[in-house]
Amino acid sequence: MLKRFFLPGFILLVGTIVLVANPGAHFGKRMETLQSMLAKLPAAASPPDSAPSLNQKTFMPSSGSLAPFLRLQHFKSTPSTKGGLVVGDDSPDESVTLTGNVTIDGDIVVANQGTLIFDHATVTLTGNISVVNDGTLTITGGSLTVLSQYRYSNGIMGLNHSRVTFQDTVINTNGYNWNGSFSDSAVFIVHNTTFHDGLTTGLFGTATADVDGSNPLEWVVGGDSTLSVSGDAGPFIFWPIFPNGSVADLTFPDGSDVSSFSITDSDPKISGIGFSITLTHIQNVWWGMLVNPGCDVTVRDSVMRTTGIMADSGANMSLSGLVNGQSLCRLDDTHFRSELPPHQYFSGNLECLSLGN
Repeated sequence: MLKRFFLPGFILLVGTIVLVANPGAHFGKRMETLQSMLAKLPAAASPPDSAPSLNQKTFMPSSGSLAPFLRLQHFKSTPSTKGGLVVGDDSPDESVTLTGNVTIDGDIVVANQGTLIFDHATVTLTGNISVVNDGTLTITGGSLTVLSQYRYSNGIMGLNHSRVTFQDTVINTNGYNWNGSFSDSAVFIVHNTTFHDGLTTGLFGTATADVDGSNPLEWVVGGDSTLSVSGDAGPFIFWPIFPNGSVADLTFPDGSDVSSFSITDSDPKISGIGFSITLTHIQNVWWGMLVNPGCDVTVRDSVMRTTGIMADSGANMSLSGLVNGQSLCRLDDTHFRSELPPHQYFSGNLECLSLGN
């Protein structure tokens, strides 16, 4: 089960980093997604004829997988034939407020200096949400129901200087986990919000996420991004990405009750990372990590859910000997030891990932 979910998720993760988080990528190419949505292309699939049965599946982290948290190609083709909602297109500083019961049969796009507010509204959405430029999306009270057709089929994306806020609301995604991705200097704020079906979010660039009293489940944290999570019982899964040249010596806390823990470059035992993660008074935490060739990370006396190798140098590579806790695999001149089974304690040095038995 672990292999079944981890492999496709990991492949999609790498693709997403190249498309979204690469600081050398041309802005125009990334904006092709927005232009496609503004063109209101036909939908690839229509919503179900009958109302969905919400919460028919739970988002327990039993697979230990890394979710495909954003699917840009899907974003390019999903606007409905009945049209979505675009704010800030014709009028760059357009402001729209939704109240009552609203169905949006397509995608939501907030661009330029546009502002979209859900004011205690009950919103049903068939597509995806993209907030770009200096756009702002604020959801206060009420609920948002996304009619996902399968796991990770729908998502929310923030780019540039955008800002997304969930406050005192309830998110349902038709029983399937939701995708999130925030890059550049986007801001994602989540307060007192319940995600009934889970949210997997990637943070890149200098994106910032502030989460309080909410349970969005899973976080992939890289680049120079900042994540703060406090005051909730979870469950949570955290995936820090250790870049080339980074050095760390750390022990992950017992995930059942994390009163205070941080991963930051200000720690004398950590250097070369741009991101920071701060956790305060949360529970039911699972730990993963992603490591790049050239890092030097030591993890001591910790329980890991799983680990991933970012084999993204562009050269042809050969991986072999992947046996839990035993054999080494070789990636150019860097050695890795494969992941340990869930719940097993380990300590030892990691040369981009070498786990002691």
